[in-house]
Amino acid sequence: MSAAVDPAHALPMGAEAFGFLFPVFVIGMLALAVPITAVMMAPEPDEPLLGVSVAPA
Repeated sequence: MSAAVDPAHALPMGAEAFGFLFPVFVIGMLALAVPITAVMMAPEPDEPLLGVSVAPA
């Protein structure tokens, strides 16, 4: 396979894909990181909450 570049041909019009898709990728990763971190840091159901003490009855 071979290819030849014609320098006289005009550049294609349109937006560069990387300039649009990279910020979308970063925002998507941050949007996923927040809930995943919240779930991982949530206390177990049998653990008492910090700073809350239950007085014996």
